[in-house]
This record gives sequence, C-alpha cells and structure tokens, in this order.
Amino acid sequence: MRINLVLFLLFSLFIFSNSEAIGQEKEPVKWNYSVKKISDKEAILIFEAKIDPRWHLYSQYFPDGGPVRMSFNFRNSNDYKRVGKIIESPAPKVERDEVFEMDVQYFEGKATLSQKIQVLSEKDFIIDGEFEYQVCFEDKCVLFNPEFEFKITGNKKT
Repeated sequence: MRINLVLFLLFSLFIFSNSEAIGQEKEPVKWNYSVKKISDKEAILIFEAKIDPRWHLYSQYFPDGGPVRMSFNFRNSNDYKRVGKIIESPAPKVERDEVFEMDVQYFEGKATLSQKIQVLSEKDFIIDGEFEYQVCFEDKCVLFNPEFEFKITGNKKT
C-alpha cells in the first residue's frame, strides 16, 4: 500500500512538472521592454525579442492573406503621442510561403521593434497595452497576445 502511494505521488509530480508535454505551450519568444530617452520631450520604446532556434516571428508589414502579422494596441493617453510607425530591426527575412502562396516577412534569432514617442506630460506616467504575434516552427504555429508596460519620466519643466 505504501509503495503504491509513493508511486502515485511520484507519477503526479512528474505529470505536473511536465505540463508542457500535456498541452501548455512554452513561449518560444522572450521579450524585454526598455525606454531610451532622447530628450526631455522624446523617447523610444524598445521591444526586444529573443526567438528560440528554428522558430519564425512574423513581421507587421506584409499583405493580408498570410500568417497573422504582429500588431500593437497602445492604451490611449494624453500623456504621450506616438511619432511615426514601429520600426523593425534588423530587416526581416522575406521568403515565399507555399502554404499561403505569398511572400512573408519574418525574424529569426532576434528582433528589435522601436516606437518613437513625444512626451506630453510633466509628470511620470506609464504606457501600456498589448500586442499580438504569431510564431511558427515547421508546420506548427502559435499565437500569443502579451501585455506590455513602459515607465516614462515626465517632461519636467525647470
């Protein structure tokens, strides 16, 4: 009886510690967020992606009809204004995707996405929101929708 209980507990521990094997997806992209101050009135929001080997992170900029493009949703605020569009670096790879019958743009290894902002508030504030992206590996694709947050130093008048 005692051996059965020990085996049951060990088996349970194995199952719960290996939940990825049971259906939970491991996120193949690790994100870091940072802010680069340009001046009191301007900053750059930086999204850095470290992509697991063999996975593709799709760009924001290719035509409809293909895989899910990366997209960003910034919460509205009077504290800042976005300047221009999000810049991707390095330039994404472009490859013909036979499944979608089109050229798609994607990143491997790492990618940096930068959004310039104009700081309108004198007080410190937070820029937050969420974004959506798809990553694929061979014939497996996974969609993610994480939230982001940046702490911004206000444009204090001296």
